Amino acid sequence: MGLLHRVELYTGRHNDDPNLEREVGKSGCLVLRLLSNVPSFQNFHVYVDNYFNSPKLQLLLLDRGIQMLGTLRLCRAPNLYFSEEQKPQRGTIIEMQYGKDEKLLSAVQWYDNKAVTLLSSFVGADPVGTICRYDKKAKGMLTIPCPEIVNVYNRHMGYVDEFNRYIALYRTSQHCIGRHYLRLFFYLLDAAVVNSWVQHSLACKESGIQKPMSLFEFTADICHCLLRVGQKPTSVTKSRFYSMEQIAKKRSYSAGPNAALVPKDVRLDGFHHLPEIGDRQRCKNLYCDQKTSVFCTKCEKHLCLNASRNCFLLYHTC
Repeated sequence: MGLLHRVELYTGRHNDDPNLEREVGKSGCLVLRLLSNVPSFQNFHVYVDNYFNSPKLQLLLLDRGIQMLGTLRLCRAPNLYFSEEQKPQRGTIIEMQYGKDEKLLSAVQWYDNKAVTLLSSFVGADPVGTICRYDKKAKGMLTIPCPEIVNVYNRHMGYVDEFNRYIALYRTSQHCIGRHYLRLFFYLLDAAVVNSWVQHSLACKESGIQKPMSLFEFTADICHCLLRVGQKPTSVTKSRFYSMEQIAKKRSYSAGPNAALVPKDVRLDGFHHLPEIGDRQRCKNLYCDQKTSVFCTKCEKHLCLNASRNCFLLYHTC
C-alpha cells in the first residue's frame, strides 16, 4: 500500500523551460514538478510507466541522486537498438548500457508474450530469476527466466491504481453535485481518509496487531466521531443512531454486553455525557455484568451509577 504524496491539478499550460520541455517532454516536466520538493541524494526511488519515462529524464534525476525505473518507449531512445533478426524465444533477455562515463543506465528487453523494454538507473537484469507462465501449445505452465528489473518493477508499480481502488470502495456520494470544485474537494477528502487508513494499517503492523480495522470500519469510525464529538443531546430520549451496532455485526466478534462500540474520541471527549433513566439492561463497562437503568444520552450505553459502583465515571475517563 502506498500514500498519496502530492497532487497537481490541471489549470492550463505551464510555463516550463522550452529547452527542458524539448528534452523530456510535457510528461517529463510533470514528473520534475511533482518531485521538486523531494530531497536530493536521499536514495529515493521513482517508478513510472512508459508515458513518463525517458533516458534524459532519468539522467536529470540522477544528477539529484534520485533513482528511477520504468518501462520505455523505444522512440524516446533513438540510440538504443535491440537486434530483431529473428523472433527470440520466450524468456530471452537482452541487456544494454545507455549513457556515458559514470552516468550509465541499464536498458533491458525481456520477451514474454511480446517484447517489454525497461530502463533503470539502479537495477539491471542480474540476478536472473524464474517465473511461471501458461503456454498455449503445451497447454501447461512453463518456467522461464525473468530479469531482476522486471521483478522490482512489478513489486512497486500499481500503487496509484490500488489507491484509486480504495477510494472507489467507499467514495463520498457526489450525486447531483454540479460544481467541479466540490468534486475535487470530496476527492481530496476521500484521499485523506485512505491515507490515514494506510498509516493506521502500517502502525498496527509495526505494533504486532494482526487484525487492523478494515477501510469500512475505519471510515465508519471517522463518521461516527465527527457526528458525536462536541454534540449536544437534543433530548433525554435515546437517539436513532445505530451505525456502530450495524458495524459490529460485520466484525469477527459479536457485540456482547461488554462490547465497547463507542470510539475513544467520543467516549473520552468529556462533553455532554449526561445520565438518564431508561429501561433496565446490562452494564456495558468492561468487567461489569450487573444490570442498570442508567444510560449515557450521548454514548447510548447503559452504565452503573449508584452508591456501590460508578461505571459511568470509569467508562468516560479510562
